[in-house]
Amino acid sequence: MKQLTPQELRIGNWYNSVKFNKPVTLTAEDIYELVFRAEGANISHYINEMFDPIPLDEDWLVKFGFKRRMLSKQTKDDYWIHEKLPEEFSFYLPYFYMSIYFDNVNIPFVHSMQNFFHSLTGTELTRK
Repeated sequence: MKQLTPQELRIGNWYNSVKFNKPVTLTAEDIYELVFRAEGANISHYINEMFDPIPLDEDWLVKFGFKRRMLSKQTKDDYWIHEKLPEEFSFYLPYFYMSIYFDNVNIPFVHSMQNFFHSLTGTELTRK
């Protein structure tokens, strides 16, 4: 699994809890625990003891309010749009890959989509 970095952590983002083996949202208490465990050292090691990234898939896109627009029945490739994004910011989900591509940028994880959406809109991408 991909190693998370401190720069990817944002309160409210979804990650898989290593301890509980289920999706959780990052809280301020989680950040405090990371800093406490690290005792002033780099928190990167402790991040990956606590959290794993969640692969972005169709279910998560639906939970976040994206709508599917089929490009072609032959290729089964889809575009996904969101009401808060202009049409030119549609996301492409190739049929054989569970990863989002936007203008040749790969967005493979739920937290990556949340961060990308926030940088485009200035608003949080929340579950419906």
